[in-house]
Order: sequence, then structure tokens, then C-alpha cells
Amino acid sequence: MPSPDEIRLRVSQADKALSIRRAACAEKVGDLAQRCKALAAELHDTERQLGEVLAESKGVIELEELAKFTEVPVADLTRLSAAAKPRRGRRKRAATAPVAEQAVVRPPDDSEPESTPVSTS
Repeated sequence: MPSPDEIRLRVSQADKALSIRRAACAEKVGDLAQRCKALAAELHDTERQLGEVLAESKGVIELEELAKFTEVPVADLTRLSAAAKPRRGRRKRAATAPVAEQAVVRPPDDSEPESTPVSTS
């Protein structure tokens, strides 16, 4: 049976190995996440530039013809072209909107007798 000192040494070595693997994993995830963020920014910029070029080319060439020449689907060109258009801002609501009045529905008053149809047979 190992001594208490030997047990502590084994635990320490196991923790050290695990700690090294954990640090390597965290470092790799951090690097890949940073790379992903940079690529997303680059893609966004490239799509914006494509949209601007498509907007400028409207009078010169149609999207269908561009699709035929470039083998880029018309749907993609349409999406990129639409993405280049500036979006309208949202309208702000008035700070004090009028409150609609609610109709009050009351049950019939029991104090008044209901009229019953009179049969004439």
C-alpha cells in the first residue's frame, strides 16, 4: 500500500497532466473562436462589397445574366443585392399612447321580469 506522501505525489501528477490538457483545450478553443470572429467580420465585409457592386451594376447587367456568367445562383445574387440596400429605421411609438376604452358588459338585471311570448292558439 502506498504511503500518504506517495498518494499525494500521484494525485499531484494526475492533476498536473489533467491541468495541462485542460489548458491546451481552452487555448485551442480561444484561438478558434477568435479566428471564427475574424472570418465572420471578413465575410460580412465581402458580402457588403458584393452588394454594392451588384447595386452599381443594375443598369449594366441583369442578375440572371450575372448568374449565368459567374455560376452563382440567382437566389444568392438577389440576397446579396437586397442586403446592400439600407434598411429603414423603426418608427418609434409615441411616449403617451391613448388607452382604448373598454366596453363594460353587464348581465341582464334580474329585477325586471322577462317577457314571455304569448301563444294565440
